[in-house]
Amino acid sequence: LSTNSDSANATRIAFVSGWTGSREWTREANQRSVEIYLSAGQKYYIEAVHKEGGGGDNLAVAWQKTGGAFEAPIPGNYLSPFVPPPNLESAAVIGPTQVLVTFDQAVAEAGAEVISNYEITYGISQTIGISLAAWNPGRPTEVTLTLSAPLVIGETYTLTVDSVADSSGNPVEPGSAVQFVYSDSDL
Repeated sequence: LSTNSDSANATRIAFVSGWTGSREWTREANQRSVEIYLSAGQKYYIEAVHKEGGGGDNLAVAWQKTGGAFEAPIPGNYLSPFVPPPNLESAAVIGPTQVLVTFDQAVAEAGAEVISNYEITYGISQTIGISLAAWNPGRPTEVTLTLSAPLVIGETYTLTVDSVADSSGNPVEPGSAVQFVYSDSDL
């Protein structure tokens, strides 16, 4: 279980060391976690891992809600599939004042078109202003950045992205960055 929707924050809270029968909730003390309070409306990453050792297969996870109601297994209406957040894949120069940003999966228009979610730096802490971030509905993995000044040929740039998310609200890793160089061949 994670403290939020990020799988990186997950820790093991319960386990079994051997075979148990289907829905046999009390065979081992370590099958039950300590009391963990969850906030309604907050998404949490939960993962159950099953190792086949021979014989019948079963895996189920239960919970006890505030007030004592034991639900076993956790009803599906409280669960949703885990969708990993989008990753910044690349930045490519498509003109002297335009950079094409590509993510590994579709991103939502709302955050993709916020220019403050992007920063382009070069040299020693110099930045190039961004005047427009245009999300492409036909290719929702792409955002075209229009710059307020032209790029310099031969210069290495770093694009940093924050707060761009997929349609489920999963944001890119804060501070995601890629480098690119503006070369003669980009003309």
